[in-house]
Amino acid sequence: MSEIQKRSIPELSIDTQTLERLLRTVPVGGFISYSALSAAVGRNVQTGARGNLNSARRRLLKAERLLYEPVHNEGLKRLDDRGKVSTGRSHVRRAHNQAKMARAKTTAVDNFDAMPNDLKVEHNIVLAQAGAIKSMTSERSRRQLETSITDTKASLSLRESLQLMKPAI
Repeated sequence: MSEIQKRSIPELSIDTQTLERLLRTVPVGGFISYSALSAAVGRNVQTGARGNLNSARRRLLKAERLLYEPVHNEGLKRLDDRGKVSTGRSHVRRAHNQAKMARAKTTAVDNFDAMPNDLKVEHNIVLAQAGAIKSMTSERSRRQLETSITDTKASLSLRESLQLMKPAI
């Protein structure tokens, strides 16, 4: 049996657990330096232990809804609700830009007619998905959603989200 086959249950590293415990102590709006995080695990969290820090951040977001964003070359700040919404918005903007780039790169093919049919199908799938993302994340859609959303709630299902998008597309 290979080493990969033997490890059926992923093991959480001690360094990740240590970083999680330390991050939990940061108050909302508080800051923790990379040097303090690095000292806790005995390795630089910006290089060798970066994966551990990322795992700790992901796990805390998923399990406890604690969100930490980097302060360039300084450390991490624990976000309040306003910061969480703001960082969510930045991800939507990036998705929009990524969709634009996907369309531009995909439409740059030199000879569509010469491609095999399966590649033509993949081409059209990428264009359709990127187009949908671009449309749903446009400023026009955002404005439409602002006028459509009258009942605010903590979470929207996929069905509710798509229903709100219908007038915009």
